[in-house]
Amino acid sequence: PLMKELSQTYQDKVSFHELNVSSGKMDESNKKAGELGVSSFFKASAPYIPCVGIFNSDKTLLKELPAAKPKSAYVKYIEKAIKSK
Repeated sequence: PLMKELSQTYQDKVSFHELNVSSGKMDESNKKAGELGVSSFFKASAPYIPCVGIFNSDKTLLKELPAAKPKSAYVKYIEKAIKSK
């Protein structure tokens, strides 16, 4: 629910993508990570569920947030990513 809320709040400024690491979905998610240019992040973070990566427009990882975090933590790094464009 929180990611959905954030995606609606920032829909004009940020792209949100979910990569499913559950059994049977890894191949599909790995392919999607490649298309997004974040394969290294996906492979390194797949064991940590959930894990949120905040990237700037150059696909540079600004912050990796393993485990669930409060909304304020996500907002802080989303705002940083927006400013780094």
